[in-house]
Amino acid sequence: MDSLLVLFGDILRIVATVIITVLVMYIKVIPELHKNLILQSKEHDNNRNLQQEAYYRQLSGEKIEKLFEKWTNFLVDLRTIENMDEDTMYSITSDVFMYGSDETINSFAKYMKSTHRSESI
Repeated sequence: MDSLLVLFGDILRIVATVIITVLVMYIKVIPELHKNLILQSKEHDNNRNLQQEAYYRQLSGEKIEKLFEKWTNFLVDLRTIENMDEDTMYSITSDVFMYGSDETINSFAKYMKSTHRSESI
């Protein structure tokens, strides 16, 4: 009877050791799985943004080129801003929001904010 209890205790320790080992291995893998999920999510978002930009560029390349020319003149030549009428400004703003990427729209908004501040001072 004693030997049976000892055998049962040994088997129980082996099973507990295996279960603990599996749990420890699983716990070690969780951060790597989480990191991979975040990485996949970012890659998906980046690929989606690239596809959207490629679609709009393909769809309206000439319009984007004209917008880029207006935008460059707007940024480089300060006299352009002084001589610009409301319709031209509306046209540039509208085109930037229609054809620009997220970064372009953000840059345009920041530039317009700083321009508006300097004009009001």
